Amino acid sequence: MSQTLLPSSLLSQLGEREADTSSPLSLSDRRTLTGMILCVGLVCLSVLGPYIAMMTSEGASEGSSVRQFSYLVLLAAVLIWAAPWRKGVRVIAVPLPLLAALVWCWLSVIWAIEPEIALRRLLLTTSVIWSVCILVHGNGYRKSVDALRIAMLIILIINYLTVWLAPEIGMHLGLDSWVGTALAGNWRGLTTHKNFAGAASALCLLLFLFDAKHIDFRIRVAVLLAASIFLYNSMSKTSMGMVGLSAVIGFSYNSIDRKLRQFLLPIGLLIICALATYSSAYLDVINRLYMAPTSFTGRGKIWSALMLYAKDHPFLGAGFESFWNIGFSSPIFIYGHGYETTVTVGHNGYLDLLITVGIPGLLLIVWGTLLWPLLRVISNERIDAAKGTLLCALILFCAGHNVTESSLFERDAFTGVFAIFAAAFASYTLPKPGKGRRRRSRAARAGNDIMAEMNVRMNKT
Repeated sequence: MSQTLLPSSLLSQLGEREADTSSPLSLSDRRTLTGMILCVGLVCLSVLGPYIAMMTSEGASEGSSVRQFSYLVLLAAVLIWAAPWRKGVRVIAVPLPLLAALVWCWLSVIWAIEPEIALRRLLLTTSVIWSVCILVHGNGYRKSVDALRIAMLIILIINYLTVWLAPEIGMHLGLDSWVGTALAGNWRGLTTHKNFAGAASALCLLLFLFDAKHIDFRIRVAVLLAASIFLYNSMSKTSMGMVGLSAVIGFSYNSIDRKLRQFLLPIGLLIICALATYSSAYLDVINRLYMAPTSFTGRGKIWSALMLYAKDHPFLGAGFESFWNIGFSSPIFIYGHGYETTVTVGHNGYLDLLITVGIPGLLLIVWGTLLWPLLRVISNERIDAAKGTLLCALILFCAGHNVTESSLFERDAFTGVFAIFAAAFASYTLPKPGKGRRRRSRAARAGNDIMAEMNVRMNKT
C-alpha cells in the first residue's frame, strides 16, 4: 500500500516511511484503498447484520430487504472493483470446494419445503461468499487481514459505546423475555445478543494476537485488553472456550514439526468438537444440579429433535435454510415439543446443515470451509509461520464455535464469513508447494556442475 493512503502516525506503527502527501493518489493506490474499504464494509455489515435485520425485518420468514439489498449493492461494487472484463474471469472465481458446496445448496432449492425462502436466503449466502473470494483474490493476504482488523476494531468501539451510552440496547437487562433472565447483565453491544458479541470479541483477539507484529505493541496490548474485557462481560462460554483453545493451538503451531502437525491438528480439531458437543449437550444437567435453573440451555432437547428429523431425511434434508423461520410448515413442530419449537436456530452448525442440505451438503460444506483450508495450511512447506498460526487459529475457532452455534453457510453470520475468509486465504494466498524445492534442486545441480568442471580442469593441469 502506498504511504499516502495512511496518516503518518499509522505509517510509523506499520514500519513504513512517511511519503510526500502532496502528491495525488495513483490509480493503484485508489484501487488498494477501495478494496480495503469494501472489505471493511462487508465485515461490518455482517457483524451488525442481526441489528439491521431486527430494525428492518419484515417478518421471521421474510427477512430484511434492506439487508439483502445492501449485500447485492456491495457485490456489484466488488465486481466493478475487480473488473473481470479487463483482467479475466479468474479474478472473480470461487475456489472449487466452495463452488461444489454452493452447487449442492442451489440444487437443494428444488426439494426445499419453502423454495421461495430458500432461494432468497441462498442468494444472500452466495453474494457474501462470492464477495469475500473476490476481495481476498484482489487484495491479497496482508491487506485483507488488516482490513479485518480495522473492521473488528470498529465493531469493538461501537459495542463499547453502545454499552456505555445506551445500556438498554448494549446489555441484556432481564427485560428481554425472548432471551431469558439468565442473560441479565451480559454485554451484547450493538450485535443484539451476547453470543454474537462474544464471538466478535474473540475474533478480534485472534486477529491482534497472531501475525500482527507490524502493529505497534502498545496498540496491540490495548486492543487485546479491551477485547478480553468485552468477551468476559458478554459471558459467552463458547467463545471464551474456543478462543482459549485456538490460541493454545496457534502458539503450538511453530513448535510442532510440519509432518507431525499434519496429523495432530486435524485430530485435535475432532477432539475439540467432540468435547464441545458432549459438554454442551449435557450442560443442562450440570446447570440443574449445580447452577441456577435459569441457566438451562436446552440444546440437548433441540438436538434430539434435529436428529430425529435427520434420521428420516438423511440424504436431501429440508432444503437450504428451509427448516427454521419458515412459519408453521417447519418440521420442528412435528419433531419437537415445547421449548424447541420456540427457537429459531439449532445451536449446532453441523446439525443445521445436516437437516437442511443432507449428508452430501454437510460433507461438502465442512470440507470446503474447514477441512480443505486447514489441510492446505498445515501441509504447505513454504508458508510463513505467523501466517499459518493465524489461519489455523481462525479455522479452529470457527470449527469449534459451530458446535454450539450455527454460522456455516448461514447467510451472513459473521463467524461463518470468517471461515470463508480463511478458506479464501488458503486458496489464493499460500506459496506454491514445491516451487522452492525445484529452485533449490536447480541451484544444487548448477553447483554440482561447477564443482565437476573445476575438478576436471584441476586434473588436466
